[in-house]
Amino acid sequence: MRKLAAKWQTGTHWPKRLEFIEISGVRGWSGQRVSFGFPFIAIAGENGVGKSTILQAIASIYRSPVEDERSMFASSFFPDTPWDKIRNATIEYQVREGKGSTRGSIQKPTDRWRETPERRKRLIRFVDLRRIQAMASRVGYQRIAKALNKETNRQMFEPEALRRLSSIMGRTYDSAGVALSNVDENRWVPIASLRSEQYSGFHHGAGELALVDLLKMDFPKYSMVLIDEFKTSLHPRAQRRLVHELADLCRVHELQIVITTHSPYVMAELPEHGRMYIMNSPTEKILVAWKASNQSVVGDEKPTQKNRSPKCQTKS
Repeated sequence: MRKLAAKWQTGTHWPKRLEFIEISGVRGWSGQRVSFGFPFIAIAGENGVGKSTILQAIASIYRSPVEDERSMFASSFFPDTPWDKIRNATIEYQVREGKGSTRGSIQKPTDRWRETPERRKRLIRFVDLRRIQAMASRVGYQRIAKALNKETNRQMFEPEALRRLSSIMGRTYDSAGVALSNVDENRWVPIASLRSEQYSGFHHGAGELALVDLLKMDFPKYSMVLIDEFKTSLHPRAQRRLVHELADLCRVHELQIVITTHSPYVMAELPEHGRMYIMNSPTEKILVAWKASNQSVVGDEKPTQKNRSPKCQTKS
């Protein structure tokens, strides 16, 4: 994390980055500015304050530069339903590309989002809560488990990804990767080998499965990584190790990472300018700085009483 901060402070890297976003007319947001003054930002707050909305809004402002990769759209994240009608909504943003900054917006004045081809191009890696589903309960995977099938393709982790998996989980894997079967040529199944015993994602623990799903992704230089509910299914030690490994990826590839979390362990690993806390007041959303105690969060259990509550200070 210190190496990441030192590289960021030079001001000569991260030529492609989101500087801020302002959301209006969506899920209680009314124009508050969310600024990104560090390449690795963790957003905390109680349930329903709008953490996931920030990630979805960020994903909506970009389109993929890769022809065969689907872009994400505000209309998918913020749809009209029989119970919800979104009108007069705006997502404004400012991005830096090279030495200059560009402002833009996507809008929904009436019944349709105005999503144009002029959206900024950037690779997005969005990791949502689908990763915590048990393999057998995911759409299409139960058929793979029950059918008599054979493996048709296998892609193993490179040594560095395998090292990251071993480091985060605190155990030494012989190998790990993903495989396809003849039952379905589109649904990859995680596989791993530990102490010479191979097992698939159908027999992984929840945290292990979520982590393999994350590490199988590629993170090209300057891409944006969005992870919802970062700590889900991971032991506190694994949470901290994952933060360290992502910070390293962030530094090497000049990624921009934004995560949501409820974990004080995760927040404690980030510098003050990498933490954000959202609160709901009776009239609006309030963004404050999350200030942890000077005492580090250690051990495997809950934080000590001294660390348990964040000190919140309104940002100027």
